[in-house]
Amino acid sequence: MLSILNHIGNYQFHSADHQIRCQLQALHWTSLPQPDEAQITFKIAFPQSCLTRGELFELVKRTSNAYRWQYQYEWTHGVLFRIEAAKIAIIKHDPETLEISGRIDNAITDDNSDMVPMKSVWPYLSIALTAAIEYFDELSSQYIIRIIPFGNIFYAEKNALPRAFDLTQLLISNDILKRVTYRDNGILHHLNLLQLFPELKPKTLAEIDEMKAKSNNSTGKEENESRNDTMFLNLPERSYNTGRRVSFGSVKCIPQPLHKMEADVELDDVPNEKPKTQYEIMVDNYVNLIIDETMQQVKIS
Repeated sequence: MLSILNHIGNYQFHSADHQIRCQLQALHWTSLPQPDEAQITFKIAFPQSCLTRGELFELVKRTSNAYRWQYQYEWTHGVLFRIEAAKIAIIKHDPETLEISGRIDNAITDDNSDMVPMKSVWPYLSIALTAAIEYFDELSSQYIIRIIPFGNIFYAEKNALPRAFDLTQLLISNDILKRVTYRDNGILHHLNLLQLFPELKPKTLAEIDEMKAKSNNSTGKEENESRNDTMFLNLPERSYNTGRRVSFGSVKCIPQPLHKMEADVELDDVPNEKPKTQYEIMVDNYVNLIIDETMQQVKIS
């Protein structure tokens, strides 16, 4: 009997260790891209309303159902998708701010896309952005979208800081002037539009939808909802004030008339989950402590 209990204990320890390592490996999303990575972030602000937990949950579900991702990893404030070399993250940092980012590591690309890395990211980044825009329009939410390119490949001048651009203004300038320039400390800088938009040159938000990959989800929504490989982590709300310096342009992108949503307590409720055992709760609490430290630096300020 004692040997059986020891065997069970060893198995539980091995399972817990394996679960922790898998969760930490899945959450491979640093606060800032590495030097050999390229990233585009859409920073969405809600000046007259807020994004509830229920609305974030719905956005994650819609994005998850839009494509058969190789893996996805969810926690209370966001989700990380991966498809081949591309990573797509949707992160809610506070009730008024949501970031949708696409990132790629040039070192693991398997074709010539490392010369224009975002060619492998846009088809999937546009899926997440389109899902968000369509959902927010359904809610009649007022929102502001800025685009922030991270990486030297996006800037013609050396040592240029990442800059936040009003998305609508950037698309108009790209369409009419065929260039995007700005001044920082009196120095004129230029965006490398060939790297930012490697193929289709979108003129409007609607045209970004044309950049997305065709759905490979042959079984549809039901299979996606039935997958059991998604893990949920209860990370606490917190304010983040650190991050990479980013210069901001003007903000005028308000696609919908002002319509402040009424508070809805039900929207903030997460669907009932299967009760966890005391052992599972203990493991989750330990994992949360580790991952919470990882997430402290996530917000791009």
